[in-house]
Amino acid sequence: RRQAESVRSLLQPCVRLMGITQSRTLDAQDIAGLQATTHFNANQIKKLYVRFQSLDRSETGTITVDDFMTIPELAMNPLAERFIKLFLREGKNATSPTEHSVNFSQFCRLLSHLVPSRRTRPDDQNAEQVAAQLREEKLQLVFRMYDVDEDGFISSDDLFKVLRMMTSPAVKDDQLRHVVDVTIKEADADHDGRISYSEFGKVLQKTDLNQRLSITV
Repeated sequence: RRQAESVRSLLQPCVRLMGITQSRTLDAQDIAGLQATTHFNANQIKKLYVRFQSLDRSETGTITVDDFMTIPELAMNPLAERFIKLFLREGKNATSPTEHSVNFSQFCRLLSHLVPSRRTRPDDQNAEQVAAQLREEKLQLVFRMYDVDEDGFISSDDLFKVLRMMTSPAVKDDQLRHVVDVTIKEADADHDGRISYSEFGKVLQKTDLNQRLSITV
């Protein structure tokens, strides 16, 4: 049991976004559209718009990795840059100049995945289903943070690279490799030497992703 808890502590996410500011006027039609496609209400969308504008330092209508890294809570997190790049890639489409930038609509839709389930819109009739969907979206995002080579599995090399980002340089590579080996062994139910998405989900089934990966608006 103690080993299982240690594995969960290594694999659980540790990124939290906070600090949204006061609101200003947006086009009513745009707000209505975002309400229909996200879990935010009108007031929250207005607050996000102000935050987006403050991050868009070049005034291009899009924000980049560097813009995100001006958020103090993220700048202090060793996994923040990797998290943000994955986050921005989700929003890539023809309206974004690169895969590492998003416009305001994409910004809202992406952040919607990180809404705590208890803060979903009060008019949601299927709150339980929405909460389950939000948790699954968060779990997928966290899994991708650890799947460095993007092959659909977390290998020992993937885990080593991520843990290396998270730990002090004083921790030697051989010590970290031992931690990786133990973690893989505990989580690898089918003994193929790697962690699948389903295995990852079982390890984190008791982890409160709602609190560990969330935004406050």
